[in-house]
Amino acid sequence: MSIELRRARNRQMLIFLLVCVGMVALIGRLYFWQVVRGYGAADCTHGYGLAQCANLEHIQNQQLNAPRGLIYDAQGHILATNVVRDDVYIEPYQFSADHSADTFQSELAKLVDTLHRVLPAVSQETLYKDFNLGYQTVRIASRIDPTQSEQLRRLQLPYVFLEPRTWRIYPGGTLAAQVLGYVQQDDQKSNGIYGIERQYNTLLTGKPGSFTAEFDLSGNPLVVGASSEQPAVNGADLTLTIDSSMQYMAQTALADTVKQLGAESGTALVINIRTGAIVVMAGAPTFDPNQYGKSATLTGCLGQESVFFNPVVYCAYEPGSIMKAVTMAAALDQGLIRPDTTFDDPGYRTFNDAPMVVNWNGLAYGTESMTQVLEHSANVGAAYVAHDILGANRYYPYLAKFGFGQATGIS
Repeated sequence: MSIELRRARNRQMLIFLLVCVGMVALIGRLYFWQVVRGYGAADCTHGYGLAQCANLEHIQNQQLNAPRGLIYDAQGHILATNVVRDDVYIEPYQFSADHSADTFQSELAKLVDTLHRVLPAVSQETLYKDFNLGYQTVRIASRIDPTQSEQLRRLQLPYVFLEPRTWRIYPGGTLAAQVLGYVQQDDQKSNGIYGIERQYNTLLTGKPGSFTAEFDLSGNPLVVGASSEQPAVNGADLTLTIDSSMQYMAQTALADTVKQLGAESGTALVINIRTGAIVVMAGAPTFDPNQYGKSATLTGCLGQESVFFNPVVYCAYEPGSIMKAVTMAAALDQGLIRPDTTFDDPGYRTFNDAPMVVNWNGLAYGTESMTQVLEHSANVGAAYVAHDILGANRYYPYLAKFGFGQATGIS
């Protein structure tokens, strides 16, 4: 074999070996990235689980919110419902990146002026400050009016976008507010606070669903891509026994009477005696659940509790003259008196173990039957029956039977 031929073969062998080494290195590198780093738990920052990281780039999981259940009165009128209102966001970082130092201030002034004209509640000073924060997005207004949303959509302002959000509203304002309570909302969740909204929060909230799909670069789901959906379960609707018309009349009369008498507070309750249904349940003072924050410092229950509590079922009051009927019922049921049983009412009565009792305005009714004690709402006659005829041993068990000192069971 000639020397040139041997040299040629050696060169070929060297080249072949170099190619083999390169192939082995390439295969090893591919194995490292596709097998060693390609699978397992995703840690995109440190380069682990790259296959899953790649999927995360174009597969998104979106939560489908469940509409909160509506609340109706006994006639089907809506007491609590939901509306969609827009929040307004700006993009300070992108605005800064797209404008040079020469045009930044002039373009910003135009945008701020336009936004302030549409959203007068947001001051120009605040807008300038927000645009200079350098954040990706900043919310500048929440729950704007539909007319303002329409204006912004027509203007199509750059670096400004709308985000719709569902809000709980109460069309009647203060109507039955202490029965209903209110819903406290943030960006992630909403919770019923006080009243029916709190008591049945889980039932009203429902169960959110989810939608998982492949998306393109614009954020649109791919029609041919893999997807899965778990439908949201809407919150249940509730129907109360409250009659809105009677509730309104009672609340109005109660508020006027409290103001007229200079009272600290008042309550009104109307019950259907045939079914036990609560037709009216009102308290004064009250609040507007659409703007509950404005009533945060108000108090009810004679100034002892927050105005958000329902005073009819939550606050304790001395029963007053209603106890006369309870007292007479206890004595009649035990056969200790009859409707025509009489006694002498001088207008006052003294006791060795209790303070003196007098009738309203010092009136004395003389010889008076038990029926007349109720007709006159006579304090002296009721005290005589409770103290002298019934006594503690016969009276207290009947108070327990009437439910005094026990939970009402009203939800």
